[in-house]
Amino acid sequence: GGRQVMLLAMLLMALSTYMLSQGALLQKEALNYMGMAMVGYVLSGLARSETLHGAKLWRETLVFFLGAGMLISTRGTMAYFVAAGIVLAVAHDWRRNWRRGAALLLITLVLFVLGTEVFAREAYFYHQVRTLVNTTRSADRMSEMYIVGPSQQPLRAVLGDYFYHPLWLKVLLTPVTATALYLVPFPWLRGDYSVLNILSRTTCTWYAVGGLSLFYFLFMSWRRARSLGWLALWPVACFLAVAYATGGSVARYTLPLQPLFVVIAVYVLCQWRDKKMRHALCTFAAVYALVLAVTLCVCHYVQMQYM
Repeated sequence: GGRQVMLLAMLLMALSTYMLSQGALLQKEALNYMGMAMVGYVLSGLARSETLHGAKLWRETLVFFLGAGMLISTRGTMAYFVAAGIVLAVAHDWRRNWRRGAALLLITLVLFVLGTEVFAREAYFYHQVRTLVNTTRSADRMSEMYIVGPSQQPLRAVLGDYFYHPLWLKVLLTPVTATALYLVPFPWLRGDYSVLNILSRTTCTWYAVGGLSLFYFLFMSWRRARSLGWLALWPVACFLAVAYATGGSVARYTLPLQPLFVVIAVYVLCQWRDKKMRHALCTFAAVYALVLAVTLCVCHYVQMQYM
């Protein structure tokens, strides 16, 4: 039932301790989580081609405006993610959805312009905005901010001077950067045994949610009867964009996407009663857990060589 699904989703979110710890430490992260959830709520209705009139239409528009405003005011590049979500939501049935989608895109554009005007003198905001537009011009700044710590030197050894690479090479390296982004932060501790640090390193829930999402895209997304539609690609597209922009080095930027992946994970778990699907999921989980454990062991060994 709907109540059980809701409780399962809330449980997975409550166990996402890295996301919660970052939301407690950094105020803007909590705003990003809330904003992404609000935008995702409105776009899910758009993808279902809901017919809205009167007060309900204005309410949904206000929710979107507030959610997108939170995202864009705290992290300028979120405007790209919101626009991508609108396009994918409209793609489900563009003949019915294009007018409302165009209105939401216009709201996003207005918020983006207001953000660039209000924060025009903030060099950091300007740097954020142009990160995905032209990373070559900002390569010096990017290389100073990302892939710089001792624990990230193995990644630098693999990627080289990543931010000075041409566009085509960065695209080819996306599987590497996406894998690195998926695995970090690593679960082992280094010296700081505070409660927040322990919680921030407990990434088992994220690995479980990510594994269930991977199962969906490998075995369910291409089946029309089990597909969630185009909008399910939204968090994946945003995740890959973060991997491309940061070289897979900053997991914190993907935290607002985790509630979207949780939706996919819960959908997969709801198929548990199907005997064939349950057998396939158990087999996949065993293989996934083995590969993940071996990968983490290798990462720990390599990382320790640089510490």
